Amino acid sequence: MPTALMVGAHNEECEYNCGGLAYKLSCQGWRVVFLNLIGDCSHWPMWPEGISDGQERINQEAVEAARRLGAEKVLLDFKSHHFDAHDPSCLKRIAEVINGLKPEIMATHWPQDTNCDHREVGQASFNAAQTTALLPGRAGYVVPEVIAHEGYLYQSYHFTPDFYVRIDDCMDALHHSFEAFETYPAIVEEFERIKPIQSLARAAHVWSGGHAEAYAFLRFGRRLSVLPEVLGEDFCASGFARGTGLFGGSD
Repeated sequence: MPTALMVGAHNEECEYNCGGLAYKLSCQGWRVVFLNLIGDCSHWPMWPEGISDGQERINQEAVEAARRLGAEKVLLDFKSHHFDAHDPSCLKRIAEVINGLKPEIMATHWPQDTNCDHREVGQASFNAAQTTALLPGRAGYVVPEVIAHEGYLYQSYHFTPDFYVRIDDCMDALHHSFEAFETYPAIVEEFERIKPIQSLARAAHVWSGGHAEAYAFLRFGRRLSVLPEVLGEDFCASGFARGTGLFGGSD
């Protein structure tokens, strides 16, 4: 069974940024794992007031949200706005997850995201994906395909997609997934307000209508991507990426 690892800083970002791709892969028999690194968000502006067990409840909701997309959830405990991509202990913990899963594909944050947690997590996971040799006594594993998922449009600075994934048949599942975040109604409201508009805009680039997610390549360690074959007509390379040969004869 091939494995896809989706990395997000905060608990809901795998579901929002790449939930459609994750759901499609899960439906085709892939093992899909969501890794969230920021497990302490108690000083967020949106933190729910008057709830003593807020973090525990949000973590439980995050596990359920992932389950509704056919994914597993791994939650680490780094503190928001204190994550350092160059801290060896951070890299080691990500490398341990990668080495244990040995994913065929890893999706993470765009390195130029305007949110500091997103940016640091994206850089750290990218570095860890290139080799897990920093784990003592273990052979290094290099993730063959590392891609960047797109965050909110106002955060993904200079994001130029290499390919799109049509997610028309995923929208109900995505909505159902986000409904699991009951403690954070602001998250659900943001999903309802932004995701449909953003996915419509992305689909308009390559299809006459519908919804799509956008992705960019960060690292490519094999001759051809596996995604065109797996996704079929729901995959479309961008104009520039078509000329790279990474997608074979895919259009």
